[in-house]
Amino acid sequence: MSHYVSGSEPVDLSTTSLEVDWFAVETFESEDWENRWVVESQGPRAYIEAGELKVRPVDNNRKQAGTTIWMRQALPPDVVIRVTASTAAVEGDNACNLNFFVHAREENGSALQFGRSGLYRDYHSIPNYIFTLTGGFMPGWARARLDPGFHLLSDQRQFRSEPDTDYEFVIVVSGPRLRYFLNGRKVHDFTLDDPLEGGWFGLRTWFSSVNFEQVQIGRLIGETPQG
Repeated sequence: MSHYVSGSEPVDLSTTSLEVDWFAVETFESEDWENRWVVESQGPRAYIEAGELKVRPVDNNRKQAGTTIWMRQALPPDVVIRVTASTAAVEGDNACNLNFFVHAREENGSALQFGRSGLYRDYHSIPNYIFTLTGGFMPGWARARLDPGFHLLSDQRQFRSEPDTDYEFVIVVSGPRLRYFLNGRKVHDFTLDDPLEGGWFGLRTWFSSVNFEQVQIGRLIGETPQG
């Protein structure tokens, strides 16, 4: 990951111009990527190849198929996250699962401790936001949840992921308001009475062949409504 301070830099989405101080970018081109990321996996392999972080199942055991890859650096409370990723052209045993944990911490609010098994339920007892996009051999959906408790915040069944497809994700956390954009389309937009106050970011997948290509992280400085 290269760290840089670029000043206020506008980023245009569908209805808003965000001013973001981008401070980190990961392109997965360097062999020392594990100095910046931590892998928690039940079995799938995570490795870099051709400038991508690839995750691949090693067998057909769906009960041992979860992988979370945490960024070691914590996020600020008001943050913009941009991820470009793709699904491999694998039919059948590919859930095309592209998920994210945001603002994760330990149950008592302390810094996240790495070393969990990669089993999905391991994360449901600690504070975090979960954004999921899935499809492939499954019905498919885009959902947002809040932990602890795995509370459903938004469920959009008209979105699903497909094999051999490129995706751009943008997540915007601004105080109590959270937004999630998929390829420029707004999918989730909601507010919480008791929002989480910063934490750790993780790439998550289950029983899928996926490629994470780039992650950008920035502090949200402000925004100007368009139109």
